[in-house]
Amino acid sequence: MCLLLGVLVGRAVPWMQGWRTRAAHRAAEQKLDALYSQYDDIYHRWDE
Repeated sequence: MCLLLGVLVGRAVPWMQGWRTRAAHRAAEQKLDALYSQYDDIYHRWDE
């Protein structure tokens, strides 16, 4: 029983860390997308 619990915890910890990094990556991607769209708007206004 204890061994099974150890295996589950051992699998869950990296998954939780991975989930956290995926969430951070997603937030960073959203920020980059917002920044890119702002620059795109500015560029199109300047181009006209």
